[in-house]
Amino acid sequence: MTAAILVVDDLEYNRKLLETKLLTEYYTVYTAANGQEAIKILKAIKIDVVLLDIVMPGMDGFELCKAIKSTQDTAHIPVIIITALSDIEDKVKGLECGADEFLTKPIEDISLFARVKSLVRMKAVSNLIKLRSITYNQINNNDSEFLNANKVGTTLSFKQSNDFSNSTILIIDDDDIWFNRISEIITCLTKKVELFECINYTDNKNKLLTDLEKIATSLVPDLLIINNQIILEDPLRVYAILRSKDELKQSAFMLLTEDSLENRDHDDISTDKLLKGLEMGINDFFPYSIDNNELLARIKTQLRRKQYQDQLKQDLDNRLNLAAKDGLTNIFNRRYFDSHINQLINDAKDSNKSLFLIMIDFDHFKMVNDIYGHQVGDEVLKASVKIIETNIRVTDLIARYGGEEFIITIYDDDIDQQKAIALANRIKIKIETHNFIISNLKLQLKQTISIGITEYDPPEDANALISRTDKALYNAKHYGRNQVWALFR
Repeated sequence: MTAAILVVDDLEYNRKLLETKLLTEYYTVYTAANGQEAIKILKAIKIDVVLLDIVMPGMDGFELCKAIKSTQDTAHIPVIIITALSDIEDKVKGLECGADEFLTKPIEDISLFARVKSLVRMKAVSNLIKLRSITYNQINNNDSEFLNANKVGTTLSFKQSNDFSNSTILIIDDDDIWFNRISEIITCLTKKVELFECINYTDNKNKLLTDLEKIATSLVPDLLIINNQIILEDPLRVYAILRSKDELKQSAFMLLTEDSLENRDHDDISTDKLLKGLEMGINDFFPYSIDNNELLARIKTQLRRKQYQDQLKQDLDNRLNLAAKDGLTNIFNRRYFDSHINQLINDAKDSNKSLFLIMIDFDHFKMVNDIYGHQVGDEVLKASVKIIETNIRVTDLIARYGGEEFIITIYDDDIDQQKAIALANRIKIKIETHNFIISNLKLQLKQTISIGITEYDPPEDANALISRTDKALYNAKHYGRNQVWALFR
């Protein structure tokens, strides 16, 4: 996973040590000896994560963190503070200043890479939402009602979010011991804390997952806390199932663990499991031994982050109308896509992220319209879009490109050709195996799709990339349909 990391420390040895560690993982690393240097770098360069020491002359780490989080252009950048192992007060104060994470000295590689990777992924979500907002502003640049792209997020700093009374938390555990502790700790934030007791399903594990899905998607909590020690089901499987639901894709997830990363054996199975969870997208974790004040601060951080992303998304959704949305499927239309792909390409030129295009066409779809009518055809398209949306990530964008042609953009630093092809094949299989039920006509239809996929290859422009993707789709249709055809350079 590539990203730009800023290391801020007044001691050159510490800066060099962290720089060397991060370079071995192929991150791009910038360094600053003080807060003023850091602010200059943040203004000039797109930084993905800031690592900063608390103890510095002049502007200390707390002040720098506040400055980053109170400035509209940098409020969305994750900050990791570095503290001594026993400094609980410093950890809590740092989190209250807006820090997203902390690392304790001496810094273990396993903790450093896990925290950085998790926060880089989190920031990618905000970046994509901002890019979509910029796109929308460009296609509506003559409308004075819409915000200027550079002003998106003006009022969305973490520090301004202190009201959590409407935030909902769901705790998934075998019993109510931790539920009671957490409820008591966060009673000053919100009373909306619910418990799902897994132990009640000893005789019916399948019903456990069914009921949990139903409760979670109905409640739509802002934060879900899963105990890593639940007995009846793999907690990461529970996470994967819940995260895949449309209603929960924006929710924050925390894992309750038996110990912190710093106190673990690196070869321990539970350590591998925790790292896998962070890789899958779990936002944070905390050990049983956590201090109450630190736990409160960590929960507030997750709720603030959720509020921030909700506001960014709401800011965009409020400004979307028929100029950007397809009237039938309620996804983005061709006009929006044509502008957005240029934004992605411009951004990709300045980053190490990979950009893939997936173009989808419905096989023999004219026959569906001719035999059953356009209303049935429309129902098939709408149902198919829902299937596709369920199988792509929140950072991926789907747009209607033509009548029965759709296009998906995948833009991330953690995607490669193999993963992109796997995603395309998963979508193909999901559509192929789905029974399209048209209830008013008592019909059950089957439908297949052809898919073309390409990867952006600088210095080509949007037209060249789309043309290659269209050629890949043509090959998929010409050589048999119902298949994925990749055309990589």
